[in-house]
Amino acid sequence: MNLSFFKIKKRKTTRPIKEKNNLKFFESKLQIIVSILTILGISIASTTGFVIERLPCVQRNIAEKNVEKIKVTESKEYIESILGLPQQTTEIEYTDSKQKTTSGKKSIFINEYYTFIIYFDESNSCIGYFLISNDDDFSPKLHRGKNLFDLSISESGIDNMGFLSAMGHFANNRPDCSSFHIQYYTHHISLNGCYVGVGISTLGEIDKDRTQALIDYSPHWINGYSVTTDDNKNRMETLGDNFAKMKPNVFSVFLANDTYDVDELLSRELQLCLSATHIDLRILSE
Repeated sequence: MNLSFFKIKKRKTTRPIKEKNNLKFFESKLQIIVSILTILGISIASTTGFVIERLPCVQRNIAEKNVEKIKVTESKEYIESILGLPQQTTEIEYTDSKQKTTSGKKSIFINEYYTFIIYFDESNSCIGYFLISNDDDFSPKLHRGKNLFDLSISESGIDNMGFLSAMGHFANNRPDCSSFHIQYYTHHISLNGCYVGVGISTLGEIDKDRTQALIDYSPHWINGYSVTTDDNKNRMETLGDNFAKMKPNVFSVFLANDTYDVDELLSRELQLCLSATHIDLRILSE
């Protein structure tokens, strides 16, 4: 019995020794890896940081912080330093404060999380943009620190700060064109002399209910862009109410400070689509 006892004790004492040897083996291998990384000038922190930065949630957050930096009046050079080079830049024409036709630029920046269509005047200053969400979780702070893409159109609070200035609405069943609804508000002080708009577009992340709503209400609306007048104000507000509870995927800001004709520009850009078609973006994304 004594021998049996000692055999059991011996069997128990071999496991810690084996585990200790395995630990030493692992530590030696880890030390070799650390040494190689050190020789290459790479720290463990930077290696794990590289992996973390590639996580979708981190990439989305970076995209959100970048678009939050983009404001009207910023230069084209500054915006490209934040967003990178655009997939496309084209010449546009707009009417300046002297009713003269002037050349400007329109740049389209396409990202996994957003499509950013930005307009520049002849001096390459931003005069307005459309930001379209391509990801349902994409939620930058767009206006007064609010995550507007998490709210309904009526919850955005923009309508409480100004009055309805204009509205764009277009519904098309063709897959190569974009359907949208967007409503602009303005007030010289609270909205900094800008048209500030929220809406929905099939160019971005959109569910079937919102897509169907665009089609359902299109017979009650003249497709295109309309400025508020005494005659059509009630009609526009009624149409806007139909979309009030919907979650927006478009945020838009345009200067309205008499340096150019904002309604003329928006009328042209919202005549048949929200500044671009599906096929435009598909080609640019390839």
